[in-house]
Amino acid sequence: MLGYSVRKISQVAQSLCLLALIFTVSGCGILGKSGIPKSGRIPNSPVVRTAFSVLGVPYKWGGSSPAEGFDCSGLVYWVFRQHNINIPRTSTQQIKAGKSVSRHSIQAGDIVCFDTGQSQGYHVGLATGRGSFIHSPKKGSCVQESSLRNRYWWTRLLSVRRIF
Repeated sequence: MLGYSVRKISQVAQSLCLLALIFTVSGCGILGKSGIPKSGRIPNSPVVRTAFSVLGVPYKWGGSSPAEGFDCSGLVYWVFRQHNINIPRTSTQQIKAGKSVSRHSIQAGDIVCFDTGQSQGYHVGLATGRGSFIHSPKKGSCVQESSLRNRYWWTRLLSVRRIF
């Protein structure tokens, strides 16, 4: 024997499994950067609740369903479709959908459109109504909630679109 008890090995294995679970969950944006669940009440908006239901779904270029994954505009498109609301599929079309509202008038369910300087067009997400938005940011990430107060996002906010 190597001098390890079965009990000690079991304790180490349990600790490793717990760490792996925490790492996996936090890597997909379900937990905040501190590892603490993001707080705040989810607004009573069916569209926003639907967006929250897919937190953690992996990014997939061209994806527009939880089964295949989402790109940013695919997520926004899918969420509205769940409520029988037809909007365009691509971010370049979504930035013209609905009516424009002031960045200081953002409400839950508004589409927030960003100019990130990428050649693929614009980046879009859904405002939560609590100073954040749900989006599918990039390859290797998952659907997540990010703060609109973050300097990166606030300075790149190009348009806010209200669909209803």
